Amino acid sequence: MLDSKRNNWLLWYDSMRNMFEMNNVTKYAEGQICCPDPTRNPVRAKHWHQNNAYIKMLINVNISDDERVHTQGCATAHQMWNNLKTIYKTSNGLVYTEKLQTIFQLWATDGTNIPEHLKRLKKLWDEISMYNNQLMGNVFFKHIIAQSLPCSWNAFTNEYICGHIDEVDRDPAN
Repeated sequence: MLDSKRNNWLLWYDSMRNMFEMNNVTKYAEGQICCPDPTRNPVRAKHWHQNNAYIKMLINVNISDDERVHTQGCATAHQMWNNLKTIYKTSNGLVYTEKLQTIFQLWATDGTNIPEHLKRLKKLWDEISMYNNQLMGNVFFKHIIAQSLPCSWNAFTNEYICGHIDEVDRDPAN
């Protein structure tokens, strides 16, 4: 349940996106499917209104009472969804910056547990990507991984960045 007191926007957002995809209504929530003219296509208009009402219900049952101030009076699920995204992405701008700072300051040394280090990097990257999925993509993330590892890993990370290694089926330290 979305609750600003719990600061759970990212987890909630991801959960809702999964729910929309599972129910095949993402395009409605994103405003990519407009309501057809009911005089020209009453059946499609009826389906659109049913999907819109369904998404509104999904959103309402998954937000706290305090969050409803952002969704009350919205005629469409798209308006509700956009209001929540706007409120939380704007208010979480500092969190986004902090996560970027954290990922760039995360360094491993020769004694670091590398699998745990990589898990932490991936978790931060996923969180950053939720804020801004326009970020530079997988190649950029590979560079972040490479710069965070000790120099003793350079032979491996060079192959990794150049695309010669997509999956690691052995311990790269050997």
